[in-house]
Amino acid sequence: MSVGQGLDGHLKVLLVAEVDPRIRGLRRGPQLRVKHAPATVKYYLPNNITRLYMAPPSYEALSPLDSLRALVRQAARLLREPIGKGLDLAHTFFVDFTRFAIPCVHEADQSPGQYLEGYLKVDGAARKLLSELIKVKLSTCRAVITWTSWAAKGFMADGFDRSRIYVVPPPLEAMAAKGHRGVNVLIVARDLYRKGLDIALEAFMKASRGVEDARLTVIGPLKSLGLPRNVRVLTRVEDDVLHDTIMPTIDIVLAPSRAEAYNLTVLEAMAHGAVPVVSSAGGLPELVSDSGFVTEIDDVNSVTKSLEALILDDKLRGKLSRRAVEIVKERHNPETIGYRLLEVYRKALEED
Repeated sequence: MSVGQGLDGHLKVLLVAEVDPRIRGLRRGPQLRVKHAPATVKYYLPNNITRLYMAPPSYEALSPLDSLRALVRQAARLLREPIGKGLDLAHTFFVDFTRFAIPCVHEADQSPGQYLEGYLKVDGAARKLLSELIKVKLSTCRAVITWTSWAAKGFMADGFDRSRIYVVPPPLEAMAAKGHRGVNVLIVARDLYRKGLDIALEAFMKASRGVEDARLTVIGPLKSLGLPRNVRVLTRVEDDVLHDTIMPTIDIVLAPSRAEAYNLTVLEAMAHGAVPVVSSAGGLPELVSDSGFVTEIDDVNSVTKSLEALILDDKLRGKLSRRAVEIVKERHNPETIGYRLLEVYRKALEED
């Protein structure tokens, strides 16, 4: 079958992705795919979204019992009737054991092994067993889509066929910044330790000492008691407020993560011209490239020096800000990304 042969000229794709419990809607990655769908693709969502498709609100809050329950819910999907009849292709996100009556492609920002080790801290024999189980399920997919070469290498290390792995980063448009006074810094950290919030706070307080107009906004479950006045904590922020009101005013975005596959907050802040300061975890260096600073994991001094340089040097900050926008335009252009995604769909369907 070739792309675009439906009665209405569209390829009908079933999109199966976890629901973000905060917004009761798709997580940001799938949202961007739907928002910037190729012109000849029409996405459909499964009927009766249930907890089978509910993402955890925080990986740090997951107990061993929670992980076991999640595994049982995943296994339950194998017992359900295959879905997707009448459509052309299924496109699944992250780890998913749903059965399909149509060809499928799978998308994830990291490989099973990378996910188990970096996020769930599963190692040794347990990691090997779970990786094999996930691999068996994903081997039924005709293509694996991921966002960085770091993740692609992880899939190859897990034993996936290199010829079926495609790097197609999220589509995103460059957006305008809003004028403001001072230097605004942002970190979104719902998993406090994994996201390196302690590092960000210590580094910012050192770097902003004596600088009156530097401000840090923290979005995450942090108590603001005892923090300086130039640190603002927002425990809960609606997505439209984050993307439409806060991000356009951000000059520097922080992600000193201890484990990270990707960081859509960093990418979306870069689209407004924010300069990234990130750790070397996972795909972060590849994401930011030469538009900001990359530090070693747990290196507070390097994060501090990077922040000091950006807070005090307007010219440096402006230069890197322009480069951040250029990277978004060069690597995430929705039209270009849509064409690459369509090519993956086409190759998956050519196997019929």
